[in-house]
Amino acid sequence: MPLYLESAFQFVCGTLLLSVTFTAAAVNNQIETPFSYVYNMYTKNIAIEKHTIRSVSVSSYWECFRHCAEDCDCVTFQLTGKTCDLLDTDQDGAAGDLVNRPGTLIFSMQQSSSKWKIPLTTVPFLVILGLPPRLFSPFTQGHGSCLNGCCQSNPCLHDGTCVEKCDDVRERYTCACSEHYHGRRCETFYPRVKSCQAYLKLKPGSQSGVYNLNETTQTYCDFESGQAGKAWTLIESFSQEYKAFYKRKPFYYDFPRNENTFSWNDFRVSYQTMVNIRDNSTHWRVTCDFPSGLTFTDYARAALKDTDILTFVNDSCQRYEYISVRGINCSSCRGMLVQWDDQHMHTDSYWSGRNGCFWDPRAGSISNEDNFGFYEIVNPQHKCTESSVSTTQWWLGSEL
Repeated sequence: MPLYLESAFQFVCGTLLLSVTFTAAAVNNQIETPFSYVYNMYTKNIAIEKHTIRSVSVSSYWECFRHCAEDCDCVTFQLTGKTCDLLDTDQDGAAGDLVNRPGTLIFSMQQSSSKWKIPLTTVPFLVILGLPPRLFSPFTQGHGSCLNGCCQSNPCLHDGTCVEKCDDVRERYTCACSEHYHGRRCETFYPRVKSCQAYLKLKPGSQSGVYNLNETTQTYCDFESGQAGKAWTLIESFSQEYKAFYKRKPFYYDFPRNENTFSWNDFRVSYQTMVNIRDNSTHWRVTCDFPSGLTFTDYARAALKDTDILTFVNDSCQRYEYISVRGINCSSCRGMLVQWDDQHMHTDSYWSGRNGCFWDPRAGSISNEDNFGFYEIVNPQHKCTESSVSTTQWWLGSEL
């Protein structure tokens, strides 16, 4: 298989075009990886920031071009004195990252369409010029395919499949990523999962924090607090400053709030997202001021099989695994639970015992006091309503 390098100094309309085209010729097979730049066509005194792959010291424009040509992630290069910056985007892609920098020249890599065939015997001379030797390896691809050497270093991470490209200098290879991985080199683990429990099964050992459940929803995943062996997905969090927005929104209403940008003070996922999380859950819980640390003095937890918070419409005694308001608690007992079309889900510590429920925290309560939601009447002794910045959180979770 004869190997040619199509390279030359070509004058076009008074400008000098330096081009490099690597070509392998065989029977019914033509493979090309052409690059060029016009040495006296550049943007002056402007620089691209935040897109540098690496910087090298060079003695000429040609040497900087050569470094860019052999780096498969390089799209553009810029020179400031003898410093050559290899960049991963061009000026169009860096519109917000252009700055004034006296003396800097930005050159654009281009696809070369000109062809001057140079025999293989010329290759040693071209290597002296610094052209990438990896592009002289045997070409064994099929008819009309591309081979530029960019996949030889296995740039695709996490079992991604590399495919070489030769029709656009801005994309010399692509990565077909394995499931749940995304990004230019499959570097980002971004599973499209329906709950924090599902996320943890895919990536055991993950720490609590804000995660993306899908392409549109952010939420907080708690893998470390509460009952051991449970993972919790936050479905709602709001402070007393925002209680009016939530007061009359039961969980069976679709009422998303900031689900694309997580906030402890004003957040709720959509109803469909709640359904998806519930279908991967066995329990629900409610906490107060969770960002300050989990406390069980004002806390409730129950099984979904006993009460499905997405369908419950009533004002009655319901079974809790544990419930506590102002430190008055019980386990495996029945306490008040309320949710109506015009009332957010909550408990009434004032009425629970009076309505015949086993849990009776009336001591220290305020008449008609609301806890964990609705908040028409609040008690500053309840941690969720201590101040205007106190927050309430509702969660769905399950065993791991």
